[in-house]
Amino acid sequence: MDSIENFNAGIFGVPKELCAPMYVQAIIDFDFMKKKYPQEVHIVDLSDEVLDLTCKAYRSFTEDPKNIRPEAILKNYEIFTKEIITKQTKSSDKYPEQNPCRRFKNDGKKAIFEMESGVEIFIYRDDLVTLRGIGTLVSAENSAFTGNGALAKSILQHAGPSYVKCHNQVHHDLGDRSFAKNTLRTLDAGKLDYRYVIHAVVNRFAEDVDCKEDELLDLKMTTFKVLAHGDFLCTSEKSKNLEKIAMPLLGADDNPRKFGN
Repeated sequence: MDSIENFNAGIFGVPKELCAPMYVQAIIDFDFMKKKYPQEVHIVDLSDEVLDLTCKAYRSFTEDPKNIRPEAILKNYEIFTKEIITKQTKSSDKYPEQNPCRRFKNDGKKAIFEMESGVEIFIYRDDLVTLRGIGTLVSAENSAFTGNGALAKSILQHAGPSYVKCHNQVHHDLGDRSFAKNTLRTLDAGKLDYRYVIHAVVNRFAEDVDCKEDELLDLKMTTFKVLAHGDFLCTSEKSKNLEKIAMPLLGADDNPRKFGN
């Protein structure tokens, strides 16, 4: 396995403590729709910490669904960064009653959550680029589609000339324009043992500015759209392993940031 930087040390500035719960919420919301695909979602990273945070977010949700609502996450993150909470979030609406996880297993190397609909969530440490037996890989991209993220660079390095040509063509066709946030672009995976790479455009979180719930909701929406597109690919094409999708925590970052109310 080639040595590359952790995928969670992203260029998009999303604190990993916030990224993991938004992944969980997006998957739960998607599962609630009872789609047939994807049947397996693999959340993979080179960092054990990111995987631990994702498992923690799942457990937190099963204890109380409101634990991973954006306002609750922001509040907990303020505590984490030792910021003073000056305003209490008030909300009277309730989450629908859900029991999303019917089975949980963790052998120390891989955590497996089986959702109520039968979808299985696998969380483990590995190199996404070298995984085998999975149909779709997800990679975060910036609005200029330059492939500057750690995972994006690794894909460009390993997927071969046909993939590089297609990726460069998308960037060239943009010209001076840029993709809107939440845009998805799907390319053939080239030499990788995947069928497709879904590129999800993630806006970089503003630095040195208090961020709001809408940024977290954008991240959740991007993840939700990725899962929905995975369902589309699987139902529109009969190709091996498309019922399985692998992704990192899109846009996550190691550097703590202040989040406002």
